[in-house]
Amino acid sequence: TLRYTIEVTKAGRIAMLLLDPASVTFTHSDKKIPIETSSGLKPRTDLPPVTSQESVRKGRMILDLPRGRHHFDVQVSPHRKAPLRIEVAEVPGAPGRARPVNE
Repeated sequence: TLRYTIEVTKAGRIAMLLLDPASVTFTHSDKKIPIETSSGLKPRTDLPPVTSQESVRKGRMILDLPRGRHHFDVQVSPHRKAPLRIEVAEVPGAPGRARPVNE
């Protein structure tokens, strides 16, 4: 189990994006977070690709969070070969703002 922390600076809806969400489970406050999957979600273009973007599925979690630090438990299958990349993103039209925290 890995720990991932974000700091919500403005309450509201926040998106967390994943490259290749297969074999990954997120929980927050002991509740499993559903991951929407789609090959149509667009990754950030300012980051180098981890692998061929054409063949990798993307995942997205949308959360409505209050201000403050939020900790997520991330379970990754030991058989997973792809690197794990998590991005915090704005939800269009929503006031929520957040950033990852290094702990």
